[in-house]
Amino acid sequence: AIATYRQALAAAPDNRQIIEALLALLGDDHDPREKVELKERLAARETGDEAVELAFEVAELWEGLGDSAAALRVLQRAYKGEFGSDKLRAELERRYRELGDWEALAQHLADAAEREPEPERAAEILREVAEIRNDLLGDSNAAIEAIREASGRNPESLELIRSLATMLADAGEHQAAIRELSHAIDWTPMSDETMLELLKARAEHRTIIKDELGAVQDLERAYEIAGAPMVGELMAALESLRASASRSGDLEAERRATLRLVDILSAEGGGDQARQTLAQWVERSPRDVEALRRLLEIDTAAERWEAVIESCTRLIGAESGEAQVLAAVTLVEACEKAERPGDAREGLEKVYADNPDNEEIRAHLKKIYEEAEDYTKIAQILISEAQAVEDEEQRFLMLRQAGELLLDEDSEAAAVALKQALELRPTDQAVNLLLVEAYLEAGNNEAADGILDAAIEATRGRRSPELCVLQYNKAKIARFRGDREDELQLLKEAYHSDRNNGDVAIELADLAEEMEDYDLAIRVLRSIALMEAAPITRAVAYLRQGYIADKRGDRQKAVLWGRKALMEDPNCAEATEFLQRIGEL
Repeated sequence: AIATYRQALAAAPDNRQIIEALLALLGDDHDPREKVELKERLAARETGDEAVELAFEVAELWEGLGDSAAALRVLQRAYKGEFGSDKLRAELERRYRELGDWEALAQHLADAAEREPEPERAAEILREVAEIRNDLLGDSNAAIEAIREASGRNPESLELIRSLATMLADAGEHQAAIRELSHAIDWTPMSDETMLELLKARAEHRTIIKDELGAVQDLERAYEIAGAPMVGELMAALESLRASASRSGDLEAERRATLRLVDILSAEGGGDQARQTLAQWVERSPRDVEALRRLLEIDTAAERWEAVIESCTRLIGAESGEAQVLAAVTLVEACEKAERPGDAREGLEKVYADNPDNEEIRAHLKKIYEEAEDYTKIAQILISEAQAVEDEEQRFLMLRQAGELLLDEDSEAAAVALKQALELRPTDQAVNLLLVEAYLEAGNNEAADGILDAAIEATRGRRSPELCVLQYNKAKIARFRGDREDELQLLKEAYHSDRNNGDVAIELADLAEEMEDYDLAIRVLRSIALMEAAPITRAVAYLRQGYIADKRGDRQKAVLWGRKALMEDPNCAEATEFLQRIGEL
């Protein structure tokens, strides 16, 4: 009998019944490795807690046979199937540490961090990964990536950001350190204290690479946060910038640094020294528009924002080029201080008309438009800019963004922008679908249908997620027409093109059930229950099949599916109510 089962197992190596039967026949005098190997096969087929417990049992048996490698293999295989098992994760970590297999430990910890739901805990695990890779494996690049990921999981950790910047700087990558600090500064919500420390750190790195202007900009922001305690560092940076500008003959940079020094001195009670510094500069550059500029600076230091706004408005009318831009930027700042940010709009629009390529002015103007929810204006800027952009890829992106912004405001204008984008990239499915949306919003179903038909024809009938999306949109058009039969057919086609598309599957199931095509609805609901990322829970999918069985008068199946739903989710109130309603609870 044993030989027969062995032959059967060779033909069907994963058959549970054969494995269990053979195990039952093997006595104590048989090869213990064969019995453990059979148990390992069973372990590979288990799931959930049973898989974990059996994996530990088999691993212990292998250890008893002196085969630690096999024990490790069993645990690794079980962990691949049960990533959520803390017990398996801890055991593998312990074994890797005992073996001194630092590469495996680092990878194991990285996997654990990826699945750790608590950001702070995940960051701590990744910090250890970085230490292992840096200190034990000597792989500084991988260590940097690990600490970068740790910072991404816990972006508010000043310690992690510092560690990453320090590690990059130690590797001589000051620019990379600056980029990481910049990303945290620009995008991460943080306290003023944390922001202050990061700005000072970035200023230090910028000073090392001789970026005096960047260092000043950072210390300016730090000064805005901390005020007087930052004056010394900021003034030193400004003096360094002045000296560097003077050596390089950059009079404009020297002038800006000088005037900023005047600002700082005035703000911090050094009025006399401020005037002396300004006077020295005027002696060197007598062609400067002294009176108006002095007035502007004095008003700024005194926080007379209404006067500053007036001076800036005059400067915008009198100046051109960079000077005009500077006046506009100052106008924005003054309006924000006066809590009238929208009042900068008229001045910015004039400067933008004269300086359409200035990104800073464009950004400020866009911000005002966004606060006013004037998306049409934003889109118009993008469309106008796109005409002057030579790079087709950039022009395409700008036109697409403009079309997206216009979708909710002016669908016809959105269609125009999107058609221009398609002229640059006719086969771009995302833009084609946006154009379909624009046509549908504008009530042009025929044009939308035509685009979809052409796109579907281009696929030559090859089933794919892309074809599924196209057919799905065709189904929407059928719904708009009120043609439920056509909608059902198109949803079926979309479903067959991509059975993993949960949105399509659930709409098909809903419509099939509504139209009493219960066989179709059941087939689709069963497929939904097997999806990894299903639009509804498995319990709900089971329960809906129970509803259908009840509608058909099939009490046995109704009870079966209702109980399966409750077994899948014991907290499913709908399943409990259903079983109570049909008299099973």
